Amino acid sequence: MNAGASAASEGRNGKASDQGLGPAGRLQIEVRVRWQFGLELGCDDAEVLHTEAAAVERTGTHWSPLWARSAICSGGLRRRRRYGPHVWPRWRAFLVLAVAFAASVAAVRLAADATWLIAIGVGGLIAVGVAGAMLSGGSAHGGQEARATLGTGLLVGVLVSGTVAATQFAVQDAADESAAREGLRLTLSLRQRLEGVNADGKDLRELYLRGKYLRRASLRGTDLRNTDLTSADLAEARLDGADLREATLVDANLRSASLDDARLNSCDLGDAVLRDADLQRARLDGANLEGTDLGGALLSAASMSGVVARRARLIEAVLDDAVIRDSTLVEARLGGADLTHATITRSDLRRADLRAAYLARADLRGSDLHEARLQGADLRGAVYDEHTRWPASVNPQARGARQINELRGGG
Repeated sequence: MNAGASAASEGRNGKASDQGLGPAGRLQIEVRVRWQFGLELGCDDAEVLHTEAAAVERTGTHWSPLWARSAICSGGLRRRRRYGPHVWPRWRAFLVLAVAFAASVAAVRLAADATWLIAIGVGGLIAVGVAGAMLSGGSAHGGQEARATLGTGLLVGVLVSGTVAATQFAVQDAADESAAREGLRLTLSLRQRLEGVNADGKDLRELYLRGKYLRRASLRGTDLRNTDLTSADLAEARLDGADLREATLVDANLRSASLDDARLNSCDLGDAVLRDADLQRARLDGANLEGTDLGGALLSAASMSGVVARRARLIEAVLDDAVIRDSTLVEARLGGADLTHATITRSDLRRADLRAAYLARADLRGSDLHEARLQGADLRGAVYDEHTRWPASVNPQARGARQINELRGGG
C-alpha cells in the first residue's frame, strides 16, 4: 500500500481512533491527509500549522474539523490577500481587453494597410490572447486552476491561429504579387506603344521587348536582366538604378535617357544611340559599345573596364573620374571629350581621335596611343610609364605630361 492510500485510510479511521489522540494529534492527521492528496489549505507555510496546533494543545479545545481549518488557515488567508496573485476586477479586465482590441485594430489597419475585416480579426485574436494571459497568470489553487488552464488554452489557440493566419497572408501576398507581375509582363509583351509606362522596381527579366515604343517610360530600379530591347525606343526614359546586365540594346534609341547608377555590365549596346544620356556612376564593365553614339553623354565616375568601344562616338562626352581599364577604343572618336583625372590604363586607343580632349591629370599608364590624334589635347599633369606608346609626333613631357618614374623620384 502506497503513502497516499495509507494516509487516506488513516483519515477514514480518524473518528474511530480520535478517542486516543489529543486535539493536536488529530489536527496533525488532518493536515497530513490534506497535504498527501494536494487539497487546498490556503496556508502559506508550516509555521502557521505548528503555531495553531500548539495553541490547540495548550488550551485543550475540543477538536473540530471546521474550527481547526478556520484557525489554521486564518493567518495564511490574510497573507494571501496581501501578497498573493493579483485578481483583476471585472470592469478593469473589460477595459484592458477593449483597449487591446482597439489598439490592435488601429495598428493593423494603419501599419499593414489591411482591410477592416482582417484588422478586426487580428484585433480579436490579440484580445483573446490578452484574456488568456490574464487568466493563466492567476494562482492554481482551487477554482483558479480551471481558469489558469483555460487561459493557457486560449494563449495556445491564439498562437496557432496567428501562425496560420500569417502563413495564409504571406502566401496570398506572394500569389498576388506573382499575378500582378505576370499581368504586367503580358501587357508589355502584347502592346507595341508603351509611352510613359510606369514599371519602377518591377521584375521584367528575360522579357521580349524588341522594337517597343517606350519613350519617357519610368523603369527606375527595374530588373531588366537578359531582356531583349533591340531597336527599342527608350528616348528620355528613366532607367536610374535599373539592372540591365547582359541585356540586348543593339540599335536602341536611348537619347537623353537617364541611366544614373544603372548596371550595364556585359550589356550589348552596339550601334545604340545614347546622345546626351546621363550615365553618371553607371557600371559598363564588359559592355559592347562598338559603334555606339555617346556624344555629349555624362559618364562621370562611370566604370568602363573591359569595354569594347571600337569606332564609338564620344565627342564632347564627359568622362571625368571615369575608370577605363583593359578596354578597346580603337578609332574611337573622343574629340573635345572631358577625361580629366580619368583612369585609362592598359587600354588600346590606336588611331583614336582625341583632338581638343581634356586629359589633364589622366592616368595613361600602359595604354597604346600609337597613331592617335592629339592635336590641341590638354596633357598637363597626365601620367604615363615606359609601357605607354605615343604618336611619333607627340612629345608628352613638352606637353606637360610626366612619366611615372619622375613622380616617384620627386615624391
